[in-house]
Amino acid sequence: MTSQALRVRAGVFACDKKIIVGERFGDESEAFVAYIDGMIRIGGGPQSRREVELFKALHPAPELSRRLLEEEVDWYGK
Repeated sequence: MTSQALRVRAGVFACDKKIIVGERFGDESEAFVAYIDGMIRIGGGPQSRREVELFKALHPAPELSRRLLEEEVDWYGK
């Protein structure tokens, strides 16, 4: 999470541990990806796709099939 996340109207989801990195959304991507063991991405924007690329760079290809699930979706919302 970035310090910017602490100021947005939506607030922060309750969690046991907070790791604050950077000032703006996206600054935390490298720390976030280094911290997790697996990733599920359903749709998403440029930041989530960059985080997947960072994740892929950290894990050998044979491991990715059990650590990473990606699914593109069409967005029909507003």
